[in-house]
Amino acid sequence: MIMVWRACAFALLILSLGGTAAADESTTLISLRPEKIIIKPGRKEPVDRPRYYYDLYQADIPETLPVEPVSEDDRYRAALFHLYRSSGQNIQAVADARTTLVTLAEAGHAAAQVWYGVQWEFGRLPQGRDTRKAVGWYQRAADQEYADGLLLLGMHRHTAVSDGEVSESIRLWRRAAVAGDRPSSATAAYAVGWSYFHGENAPRNHERALHWWRRGLELGHVPSRYAVAYMTEFGLASKASLRAALPLYQQAAEEGDGRAAVRLAQIYERGTPSRGRAEQAFRYWIQAMGSGRPEARFRIARYFETNTLPVTEIDGEPIPGIALAQVIETYQALARDGFAPALYLLGTFCEQGRYTAKDPELAGQWYELALAFGSEQAVLKLGKPLPPAFR
Repeated sequence: MIMVWRACAFALLILSLGGTAAADESTTLISLRPEKIIIKPGRKEPVDRPRYYYDLYQADIPETLPVEPVSEDDRYRAALFHLYRSSGQNIQAVADARTTLVTLAEAGHAAAQVWYGVQWEFGRLPQGRDTRKAVGWYQRAADQEYADGLLLLGMHRHTAVSDGEVSESIRLWRRAAVAGDRPSSATAAYAVGWSYFHGENAPRNHERALHWWRRGLELGHVPSRYAVAYMTEFGLASKASLRAALPLYQQAAEEGDGRAAVRLAQIYERGTPSRGRAEQAFRYWIQAMGSGRPEARFRIARYFETNTLPVTEIDGEPIPGIALAQVIETYQALARDGFAPALYLLGTFCEQGRYTAKDPELAGQWYELALAFGSEQAVLKLGKPLPPAFR
């Protein structure tokens, strides 16, 4: 947590490059218009979408060259070392490494088959790109119950399914999730849980989502840890328990999960106010900002705009000031990305004549846009329900 805290303190310094030029609420600082928001509303996703990586073989690249590579696995790792780790410019060694990997793939080595498939998929071979051949190599690895092959094959097997059915991709990912302890197994477990949670490519089922996210947690998958914490806190598949969820959030945050840091900041901000809780919330907001979370960027900007910083220094260094114009630009940047609280806040500025001329009609447009992006504040303001995607 200390290292993350120091890194995020540096992020604050970067934010302050605009200086501390004074401005007041009568100064016109807002230039963004609602019609300039071109991003389309998505849907409420309390748990992040799975992130897939193709270059799964990178986990197999050794730090040093294997001694006397005799087995197929040793030859595979040695070839990866020569191809990706060796600092020399030995063209022949690189060519030999590629030949070794192709030979191993053709001989049935599952990991080499996945490597070969990725080369075909991204056109890294002299023959160019060939997705059909790539899928064929993934299939060969999947036939051996190799997790990487099952995961990548599943990414090519997304098919429309009827209610209550499970797509082929989910079937493949379930196999990958129990095929070992590789990073791809954890990714597959998370993807299956996410699909059941949202009812995408599988029937909506919170109990099954929790089951697969727990599998991801067992494999050390950080997003799975956050997902289990979220379901535990809100009792989506078991009895609600913030006490049980809190250590999961804390561990996920320590491992760099920005969404977990956001949730912890929100938890510390609620309840009986105290300086200690406020400072802890601020620390988690800073950590989350370092992870790029829009909620954190918005909250930190609000701290500076409203002059309510709960701390005045970080590790003995005073927190520098941030120009008001830069704070308002942060709001506008978040609004351009469709961040609902920022859209709503711009509406309040227009309604109240803060940082822009008072314009009730323009304020209404901002409120309507905020509603379209899932703002519960806009629901109360306009007396309209949330769009179905955010309910």
